[in-house]
Amino acid sequence: TTTFEPYPLKGHADRVQYIAFSSHGLLASAGGTTPESASEDFGETLIWDLRGETPRIRSKIPNRRWVRCVAFSPDGKELAATDDFSTGDIKIYDAETGRVRCSLLGHSSKTMSLAYTADGHRLVTGSDDGTSRFWDRETGEPLGTLQVDERVRKLVLLPDGSTMVTASWDGWVRVRKA
Repeated sequence: TTTFEPYPLKGHADRVQYIAFSSHGLLASAGGTTPESASEDFGETLIWDLRGETPRIRSKIPNRRWVRCVAFSPDGKELAATDDFSTGDIKIYDAETGRVRCSLLGHSSKTMSLAYTADGHRLVTGSDDGTSRFWDRETGEPLGTLQVDERVRKLVLLPDGSTMVTASWDGWVRVRKA
């Protein structure tokens, strides 16, 4: 039997919306306000280094609003994140420094889900605008759009890249083969 000893990571002053692990022992916690911004309408993503005896905050990434979702690239060097604005903007950050590497623009409503392909070359996003989009993560250029017909709430990719599954508000789970 495996037991997990909990230890709290304190950094957010309010709700934590989403978490993601990297392959290199980093944890991104995406939340609303932090103690420094608790009275304002800002969010912050904290990147925690869980290696070693004491977890520490490696970088802080400010966001305009609540952070909606986050995903690490397979090599752990980048973090994709989107906030709660209805524009659907996605930013790709350097996971070490927290600096913006590029912005992905194209969704017309909130981006609800993010996933990197196993090779890390592409990012796939799902949005309330009823589409899943494919992006070149190096250039930020759109590679394609898939109309899903309803708000995409969550998407997952099989590790071999052969299948994408989306969950939508219309009660459907859609499986798509590459």
